[in-house]
This record gives sequence, C-alpha cells and structure tokens, in this order.
Amino acid sequence: MAARVEYVSVPAVRVVTQRLIEPVSPSPEGNHVDTASDIGQFLDMQAAERGAAGNTIEAYRRDLQHLATHLEHAGRPLRSATPQDLSAYARALAAEGLAPSSRARRLSAVRQLYKFLTAEGHVVEDPAHGLVAPKLSRPLPRTLSVAEVDR
Repeated sequence: MAARVEYVSVPAVRVVTQRLIEPVSPSPEGNHVDTASDIGQFLDMQAAERGAAGNTIEAYRRDLQHLATHLEHAGRPLRSATPQDLSAYARALAAEGLAPSSRARRLSAVRQLYKFLTAEGHVVEDPAHGLVAPKLSRPLPRTLSVAEVDR
C-alpha cells in the first residue's frame, strides 16, 4: 500500500513536493530502505516546514548520501550510528582534503538530520550532539589607502 503525501507551504499555498511512501518491510535491505526513507522524510520536512530552496535540498541530499555511503562501508545503518562513527566521518572528510567550509556544510546537514530523527523518534539519542565543525577562517579586512581615508 502506498500513500500519497502532499506538503503545502503556507501562506503561498503551493505544493512543495509529492512522494509515494512505500511501507518498510523487515527485509535484509531494510536498513537501506530506512536510510532512503529517513533522508527523504528529512528533505521533505526541510522543503515544507523550512521553505528550503531546491538547490539547498539537492546539496543536503548529496551530503547525506555521502554520509550513508560512509556508514554503509563501516557496516553501520544510519539509525545506529554512534558519536564515534560520526567523528570518524568528520576525520574522513578532512582526509579527503575538503575545504573547511565544505566539511562544515556536510556536518551541519548531519547534525540537522539526526536532530530530526531524534525528534521523530527514529533514534533514541542524537549521536551528532556535540559533533564539532571545523573552524572557518575569516579574511582580514582590507586596509584603506590614505586617499580613501581622506575622502
């Protein structure tokens, strides 16, 4: 049985997304189904409740699929991740040579996903709580020339 779900944003009253949700079966692929469903529900919430733009949703999708792949290689389903798993993921991002801003964006998506999964009751304790993003350096301000000061 598939149920049709429509999310409508208010006050513009427009359909944000439509999905068919298939029942989750306790099959060997159940962890994969849970992961895809969890990420899909999170992205739906971002679009419907927070009004996230399409590009933002796609960036979150890529980032969270990257996390899911990392956890899958470690033999860990998304819902069973531990703080140690997520710290290992953060270290793996650094080892890949990603810029601090890219790592911060990916880890932000991870923290938001687990906050959502905890609120929805899919995980008991948020494993991303306390996950630290890299410090982002800010460029120094440009100094003014004497002519600019005299203006």
